[in-house]
Amino acid sequence: LAEVEGEGGGALKGMATVVAAVAAPSLALAGVLEESLAPSPPLLLAVGGRGTEKALEEAAVSGVLNLGGRRLKEFPRGARNYDLTDITQADLSKNRFSEIPEDACHLISLESLSLYHNCLRSIPLAITNLQTLTYLNIRFLLIPELQSKLMKF
Repeated sequence: LAEVEGEGGGALKGMATVVAAVAAPSLALAGVLEESLAPSPPLLLAVGGRGTEKALEEAAVSGVLNLGGRRLKEFPRGARNYDLTDITQADLSKNRFSEIPEDACHLISLESLSLYHNCLRSIPLAITNLQTLTYLNIRFLLIPELQSKLMKF
């Protein structure tokens, strides 16, 4: 992992580029992941419904997990029914996660993880399982203390 981007600077123990911001959006902080993933489909089905299952099926084939904008509070339980070990990019942005989902921390091939616009209050120790992670986007945190802690690493 490389440098920490956002206010404060610092390094995140050589793990990933972390994009974090509490203020207004900045083009300088815009992440590569948002540009490389297709936009999230509108929420038409209940959380965990067929739309989520279809996204998981597609991810197992493509290596790109797109669960952004689905108002999820937890990682879909149905994900355990799919082989997601080859996922390299995951978009979990614009949801309602209070912490980085533990299940996401077991996607061992993950290189890029986007969690911006969530209500993150903590980051699990299991994130260290993501040895290939090079990009972590957690900008627009609602809890500034978490950003401050990240900038001290």
